[in-house]
Amino acid sequence: VLLLFSLFAFYLYRCSDSLADYFWFGCVCLATAVFTLVHNDWRSLFGLSAGISERLLFLSMVGVITGGITLVWSLMNEVLPRWLVFYLSGLGAVSLALALQPSLIVLIWLRDFVWLTVSLVVPALFYLLYTKVRQKLPEVRLVTLGVGIFLISIWHDMYYVSFSRELDAV
Repeated sequence: VLLLFSLFAFYLYRCSDSLADYFWFGCVCLATAVFTLVHNDWRSLFGLSAGISERLLFLSMVGVITGGITLVWSLMNEVLPRWLVFYLSGLGAVSLALALQPSLIVLIWLRDFVWLTVSLVVPALFYLLYTKVRQKLPEVRLVTLGVGIFLISIWHDMYYVSFSRELDAV
């Protein structure tokens, strides 16, 4: 279903380049579809190894995060600040380099550091939403609620996975 949403969003964007929101929504849906596919038992249908699965999980989560941040800025009709463009570009480059390097253990241990750096962008995201709520723009409260629920879910999953991995090792 998410794959169909992403294809439809890309189609709408292709019909009109001015609808950037649809492009970013399509990116988020596509990354979420890959994450969902690889995160459960469907990966056995494709014969994916643990190494490939972990790399796809990592890259799809980075895609959800970068696409989501860009989508929120686009929905708020704001241009991404230069520092954020630089940060998201660097995050993409570092994430791709981590996923392509041969050691799965290095990826697993360094991904927690990547998640920590992603957490540093959250105040800027909430500041943008706060200023838009104060301007009383329509639907900003709904977007803010959605972003809040998404971030709580992501943080729960990141820390649950990190702590459960460390507890399993003990």
